[in-house]
Amino acid sequence: MAYLAAMIVAIVLFNANTRNQTVAMGIWGLASVALGLRTRTTWLGLVAFVAIPLAVPFGSSNQSAGGDVTPVWSFALVGGILAAIAVALSAFSARAIERWRARSTGRSHRGNREGE
Repeated sequence: MAYLAAMIVAIVLFNANTRNQTVAMGIWGLASVALGLRTRTTWLGLVAFVAIPLAVPFGSSNQSAGGDVTPVWSFALVGGILAAIAVALSAFSARAIERWRARSTGRSHRGNREGE
């Protein structure tokens, strides 16, 4: 649920002004990494593509704030791809670290048992 909230905040920030793109992607990126680390499920990266239909009603970003006029769905498309990659990489990394820890812990216990 927090992930969807972060995604919507990113879309609203980008819609308000395209100069907020870095902040918006940072919020969405951190939420993506947290989702991947917490769940350790790579396929949850597909949830990031929910942002595209959510962004379509916004139309173009606000040009009165001095930013470029950009369709918000294009930000959601690029952000969705990057967020999906972030979720997948963080989930893969979390699983790899978990396996490495399990193996290193198992080896140390086996070594102690053999030496006794």
